[in-house]
Amino acid sequence: MQFLTGKEISGAVVAAAELRLADAIGDEPVPVEELATKVGADPDALFRLMRALTTLGLFRASGERSFAHTELSAGLRSDAPERLLDMILLEGAEWGWKLSSRLAEPVRTGKPLFPEIYGKDLFSYFMEDEPEAGQVFDRAMTAISESAVGPIVDALDVTGVRKVVDVGGGQGSVVRAILQRNPGLSGVVFDIEPALGDAHAELRDGELSSRTELIAGDCRESVPVTADLYLFRHVLHMWDDEGAARILRNVAASAAPGARVVAIEQLVTEGPDGQYVALLDLHMLAVGGGRARSELDFARLFEKAGLRLTRVTPTSAGDQLVEAEVVDGR
Repeated sequence: MQFLTGKEISGAVVAAAELRLADAIGDEPVPVEELATKVGADPDALFRLMRALTTLGLFRASGERSFAHTELSAGLRSDAPERLLDMILLEGAEWGWKLSSRLAEPVRTGKPLFPEIYGKDLFSYFMEDEPEAGQVFDRAMTAISESAVGPIVDALDVTGVRKVVDVGGGQGSVVRAILQRNPGLSGVVFDIEPALGDAHAELRDGELSSRTELIAGDCRESVPVTADLYLFRHVLHMWDDEGAARILRNVAASAAPGARVVAIEQLVTEGPDGQYVALLDLHMLAVGGGRARSELDFARLFEKAGLRLTRVTPTSAGDQLVEAEVVDGR
């Protein structure tokens, strides 16, 4: 029953995020009638939602009809450093619910479901149909990236690197952190135009702007930047092996001699510790035919793209730095 009520649990948490309940409760308990006025909800229905959320550890009851924060619910505030709100809003996107409810279809066919429902791929959908959904996606990806950026930079070897490119780098969190720690490096954030519009101010016109380029483009077509180090932070799992290899070949075509490529991913492993990645793998199948990968999968993918796997470095945030060198460069 815990498995089967997963959608109700997700729905309740997403409702809390959409109603901005965490922002409406301060340091003191709030009666549900007052809370309902703040968020524009029916008092009785909101009470029932809050009661359900308390069973999850999100908020706690304080008296008969008043509620207060827990440590967990405080992380849902819009100003919380964890930025969980953006990640929850992404998980609650309508397109995601549709994919989850029809997961048997891509399992039967082996083909992605998103293009069948919407007539285009996810990123075209964001650009052409639902730019607000694309903004939610970008904010969530930045939140996920920023929560792990310190451990990533701690583990990343930049010896001999002069220029680093983050392919699909969004707002540029990883590049910003690398440049802050390494004053001799320059950086490039390469992504589609809408994503670059929200790039960090330090990279656009702040203290790091003299060492940063923001370049718009589609990595599926080309990556027209010559550099020593190319990063893919949670990007390659969006694509099947053919699509991912094409992107990597685009990098190899532009790379400086001896350039390195680092895929920053959580790897497929066996057993219960691999549950999150296994579920992500199914989601990627439904979205665009993408897949999560093991170390062996990456070795084969790199070889197909003219690269050679050299090492895998763990980080304290759970990501692995899967590193390759360009064999068939320019």
